[in-house]
Amino acid sequence: MEDGAEWGYYEVLEIERDATQAEIKKAYFRTAKKYHPDKNRGNAEAEDMFKCINEAHECLSNPEKRALYDAHGKAGLETAQIDLREIVKTVFGGGMFETIFGDVCTLPMIQQLFQQVEGDGRLAAGAFENDKNWNAEQRAALKLAEEINCQQLAAYLAKKIKQSHQDSKMFAEMIRSEALGLVETPGGAELLGIVGYIYIQEAQQFIGGPLGWAAEVAERGHYMAEGAGILGQVVGVLSMSKKLENEGNPLAAPQQNKSQDLQQMELQKEVMSKGLDTVWRVGKLLLEERIRKVVELVLAPLQAASQGMVDSIKELFFTGQVTESDLKRQAMVLLQMGTIWTEISAAALISEAEGDNTGFASLKRQVNMAAQAAAGEGP
Repeated sequence: MEDGAEWGYYEVLEIERDATQAEIKKAYFRTAKKYHPDKNRGNAEAEDMFKCINEAHECLSNPEKRALYDAHGKAGLETAQIDLREIVKTVFGGGMFETIFGDVCTLPMIQQLFQQVEGDGRLAAGAFENDKNWNAEQRAALKLAEEINCQQLAAYLAKKIKQSHQDSKMFAEMIRSEALGLVETPGGAELLGIVGYIYIQEAQQFIGGPLGWAAEVAERGHYMAEGAGILGQVVGVLSMSKKLENEGNPLAAPQQNKSQDLQQMELQKEVMSKGLDTVWRVGKLLLEERIRKVVELVLAPLQAASQGMVDSIKELFFTGQVTESDLKRQAMVLLQMGTIWTEISAAALISEAEGDNTGFASLKRQVNMAAQAAAGEGP
């Protein structure tokens, strides 16, 4: 793999110099998917390329910066600064999931993480002290901001669920079409699968019965297994970063400098290669917690308002039927969304793993045709 930093922005995104903004965005998603941390674990060169892709997109998507670049090259631009937040947003779908799980950079733990690292992914000087200095007021502010984010996302989800009441067939095709767009984003196939999995689990828990109990047990087991793996990786990155800081000691003996420089370069590559991957894994787990909270904000009030078993028996005795509750209706819509999204996510991941888009392209055509038919636009 060549060094992306030595390439021009058009070469990095694999586009022509007269590319339109739509072509630039499409190329950005395509190349970011190619070098995404979930496909290049432990590859420092891929992480460097991923950062270059973000830098190229940041320039070429801005008409003024693009004009300067076209006229003078990189020399015509101010020194490019690595925007860690933009890189992290790109890792998590390039901002295309924001009405589903919001901006990953606003997660409280991720915000704290930004205070601890430099642009190259290493721990900042005094990072451990900085973390201790986060006072109760700052943490409370982050918690409040997270609650507001979840409430806004819950409003989006509730509005989407209500759309199913108008035309269930058109709603299903709308959900499929949306999924096909989301899996084309960086990390999109896996992220869509995570959202779908959570929707299924949460819907089953609120519907109740044996499936609800089983979903709750599975959720707890999943968190324990994933959390243990992430903890080990975080500890590893912190240990390497601390070692890197110690090995940069200017008081080292002169004869050791050359050897230490080589060791430091290798260690820095290792930290960088695991840095984004760690953020990817930690961020996914934190987003799972946020998505569950959003679903609960939508369904829990309905659960509190729904009638109990005794009331249902009375209704059955006097009327001969039991009215389907709002809770069950909305939980069933959520279950439908989750099922569709996990199926499309699985198809996309299989296609990516096998390097054969034939089956997935066929699925996309079928979904598009079905969406046109549902909207009355078919032949």
